Amino acid sequence: MIFALVGPALASSVAVLPLDGRGVSGEQAAAATEVLRDTLGLEGVEVPLATEVAGALTAGHEEELESARARYAEGRASLTKGRAAEAVRALDESARLHLTAGSSWSRRLELADVAWSLAEARLAVGDTLAAREDLTALATFWPAYAASHPSVKGTAARMLSEVDSGVARTTWAPPDEATLAGLLGALGTDALVVGSVGGQGAVHLLVYRAGGESGELDANVELPVNPAALEWEVVAGRVAALVRPAPAAPPRSDPGPAGEPEAVERERTPEVTVARPGREAPVRIKTGRTVRPAEGPITNRWWFWVGLLALVGGGTTAVVVAAQPAPVVTVYDEPAWALVVTPP
Repeated sequence: MIFALVGPALASSVAVLPLDGRGVSGEQAAAATEVLRDTLGLEGVEVPLATEVAGALTAGHEEELESARARYAEGRASLTKGRAAEAVRALDESARLHLTAGSSWSRRLELADVAWSLAEARLAVGDTLAAREDLTALATFWPAYAASHPSVKGTAARMLSEVDSGVARTTWAPPDEATLAGLLGALGTDALVVGSVGGQGAVHLLVYRAGGESGELDANVELPVNPAALEWEVVAGRVAALVRPAPAAPPRSDPGPAGEPEAVERERTPEVTVARPGREAPVRIKTGRTVRPAEGPITNRWWFWVGLLALVGGGTTAVVVAAQPAPVVTVYDEPAWALVVTPP
């Protein structure tokens, strides 16, 4: 099954598998699973519904699932009629078919019903050890099964109560990587979440991504499960952070042939100088299409003396007039700080 992304915000998709209960009922564990799915959706992550998860995990196994349900019906009928041996055979086959059809991850309550009936049938034929194993599986699939099923009574019910207490004290362990990889491949999402919720509201989650990457987190939530509790937003935010791919690292430059150090050109820093000009700043005078700086009195020019020698015979007046210094205009700029940047 392919889950399409609905927009740029939905950059990742994650399937949340039913959480295991440790000291909470199967109903509470299922409620925690749904709240986690809903709050993850608010974090901008594409999350398939429970029916979509179940459909994806049983895709291609519809025939086994149909046979599993048919054999369960046969086993219940045989058990009601007192034919316990026939019931054991039918129910045992039903459990096997359910497991191959992915029901252990997608149809917990349905498989719990099979486990309960099988335990009853085994006790009827005197196989107490096998019945306890079936009840242990039942307590794992759907804790506190007896509390929500008034018809559960008798020897099997008392054994189940003991088994429930033992399972509640065990530490949740994640599936092996091969199982996780197979589930992720069947779901077709970017990641999947498995985990447990404990009797004190302790939540432990494992986020598994393609390629074997995984991350774990622990949190505490309110029990009974409250969909409006802020703790779930925190949990969903942390899960979303693990689901989203990490930003790609910048490409590294080619180091060149082995043995030759890579040439590194150091970046040159421009020189920065702070200058404060004096009161009498240089003046630039524009004449025609050229620009030249002012040079003071005319007597400072070389051509003045050349011309004077040529006019020596012209009289005193010429000498006096020519000897007068040219007027000089001095422009005063207001003192100011200037920032001079010299490029490298």
